[in-house]
Amino acid sequence: MRRTMQTLALLGLTALLCSVASAQDVNGTLWDQEGTTADGYDGVDGRFEDDETRDSTQNWVHQYGDGSWTGIYKKNGWLPVSASGDSTIDIECDIEMYYTETFENNKIYFHIGNPTTATDADRTAYVTGSFTSNNGQYIGISFANTGKLADDILKDEAGNYTGEVRNAMVLKKDVLGRTPTTVVGGTIAPDAFNTKFSLSWNGGPFQPPANYGVGASGTIQDTLWWLVDGGGKGSYNLQYKVEMLFETTQSDGTYGFDPAIVAAPVL
Repeated sequence: MRRTMQTLALLGLTALLCSVASAQDVNGTLWDQEGTTADGYDGVDGRFEDDETRDSTQNWVHQYGDGSWTGIYKKNGWLPVSASGDSTIDIECDIEMYYTETFENNKIYFHIGNPTTATDADRTAYVTGSFTSNNGQYIGISFANTGKLADDILKDEAGNYTGEVRNAMVLKKDVLGRTPTTVVGGTIAPDAFNTKFSLSWNGGPFQPPANYGVGASGTIQDTLWWLVDGGGKGSYNLQYKVEMLFETTQSDGTYGFDPAIVAAPVL
């Protein structure tokens, strides 16, 4: 699921992966839009014979056109004699919106031998990373396909999102291998506990999310979003803080949760 969400994020929001220009698309990248009614500058046609070898992730220069003109000069200016083509220098430059990220330590295992003595450090992990973009970005934690609903995304008394997710970590099995749906010789009750996410960029304080919902273009659902640096473009070092909020009397067992890190441009 996580790989699926990351793929959706890249396809829907960063405009990095795209079809070749031979399949012109008014809703595509700038290269996809070239030569369509959505082209922002029709003075130059960027398409050319071997355009099937190009895609929106590449850099190149394409030049074409020619012109000739002949005239003789008379007292009040040039007298045209012949002309073909033109010598106007028309220049078009399409710069795609790009986004690139790296993350590490994003697979997290907590082992709690004694929940009554677990410290904050025992309950906390950090996922580090970075991104670079020529457009401001929201960085998010998507809960699509995890079973979490809007009511599970908690707010404080002022109505601001806290980053805490109700019953995020769900019991998968106990030490005997029993689950809430596969029971032998008895029953065990379903159990879960909350998880909290916060984000820091460039060494700043950890921040709660700005909002929750759908990302740009409606391609990513059910996501907590952080607006990094007020939407400034550039390069940023990121750190997610992930906190396990189990009780000291939390039922024994293996718990799991798999949200995805995603990105959405400020549009």
